[in-house]
Amino acid sequence: MRFFFRFALTALAIYLLIQYGYLQGVTFAAGTTSLLVFTFILGLVNLIVWGALRLITFPIRWLTLGILGFAISLFVVYLTDEFVTGVTLIWWTPIIIIALVMGVISAIMG
Repeated sequence: MRFFFRFALTALAIYLLIQYGYLQGVTFAAGTTSLLVFTFILGLVNLIVWGALRLITFPIRWLTLGILGFAISLFVVYLTDEFVTGVTLIWWTPIIIIALVMGVISAIMG
């Protein structure tokens, strides 16, 4: 249940950022459907990759005060962009913004 709530919040946040013009350089081929597919795959990749790397990188994340965790989130968003064919993220700016959105939603959900 928590996964779907996080999925819905992330999809809504990305949609609002695109609608208000804060997320430039993102195109979805099939509109909202591509956004939902991208967000769902992002959640799955985040669950699998972040879950596996969280235990392995704990000491390094602790020493870097969480910067490595943000780098892993960037990698997860980039990896999802490569998997989903209907989504195009241009440059690194949208990848950074989406990773920040994921971090904020994770912090809110505790």
